[in-house]
This record gives sequence, C-alpha cells and structure tokens, in this order.
Amino acid sequence: PDPPYITGFSVSPPSILIGECVVAAWSTQNTVSTRLSRNGQVILDGGPVNTSSVQDCPPNTGPVTYNLEAFNQAGAVASQQTTIVVQDQPAPTPQPPVIYSFSGDPTTVNMGECLTLSWSFGGDSIAVAQLLRDGSVIWYDVPANSSTQDCPTYGDIVYYELRVDSEFGGSTSQTVQVFVNMMPGPEPMPMPLP
Repeated sequence: PDPPYITGFSVSPPSILIGECVVAAWSTQNTVSTRLSRNGQVILDGGPVNTSSVQDCPPNTGPVTYNLEAFNQAGAVASQQTTIVVQDQPAPTPQPPVIYSFSGDPTTVNMGECLTLSWSFGGDSIAVAQLLRDGSVIWYDVPANSSTQDCPTYGDIVYYELRVDSEFGGSTSQTVQVFVNMMPGPEPMPMPLP
C-alpha cells in the first residue's frame, strides 16, 4: 500500500488563555486511522482520516505541542507537529477605593454642640480608612458604612476629611466643611449706682 501522507494539520488559535479550548483540523491521504496527542499524551486514538472539529482544552499553561499520526493499512505512520501557547488568565484589575458619600449634619453648629458625620465607601483590599478633623486623625480604621458624632470645641471653620487607602496604592479622600459659631460671652453686669 501507498505510504500515509498528512496533507494538512492545524491547531487554532495559536495562543489561548488557560480554560479556553483549541480546535484541531487535519486532512490525510492513504490513511485508515489517526492518533492525536498533546505533549506526548494520547487524546484521540483511532480518529478520523479527515476532520475540522476536534476540540481540546489544555489543562496547563505553557507551550503545548500537538502531534498527529496517520496510519495506513500496513501500519506505516506519518506524523506532523504544531505548537500553541496557553497563557495564564490576567489578574483582575483591582477596584481603587471610592467614597460613595461623606456628609456632616448640620453644617453649622454652635461651639460645644455636636454634628453627625456619615459616610460610605468601597473598593478592593482597603488598607485603612481614617476620619480626620483639621488634619488630625480622630478615628483610625473606620468601617465602610457608618456615622459618628463630633463636638467641636473651638469656633471657626472645621474641616473633616475621610481618607481611604488601598493595599494596591490607590487612595481617595473627601472633605466636609462645618461652620462653628463662637458662643456669645456673658452679658456684662451693670455697675451699681453710687
């Protein structure tokens, strides 16, 4: 009998991500059966002489060599190889920290009175979130959705800042401005008349 001959052999696409699959296609002449192996491991034995739709999903990353063998009736063999590359899935991009809301209520108080600060934030792998009053930390490692009261002890404009830092280096902050009125001092006593 005539020797077997592989007229075409392809595995596509040439590069995939782990978990994806390739399609092998081949055509042969003077052949009664075929065998397909991946990196030396047989994945199809007694296969068709011509096909366009053998699917394979390589389990590991790195180069993957497919070897096609074509056999004739006498057992003679022809072979052909092709190599593809299986790559790791890209790591998901971490979501930077984001402040959904940050507010003070009321935004005007008298000295010694209290206001409520409320906030909500999120993001991937938050390292630390802090609440600051005029640049000084008043609450370290605040929870993602919460509120607290604060009672300024001095008059003027007070700046509250919510600062959120991620382990990935991302950072965000928002500021709330609160007006603090000085309390009027006591009325001077009238001088007694002589």
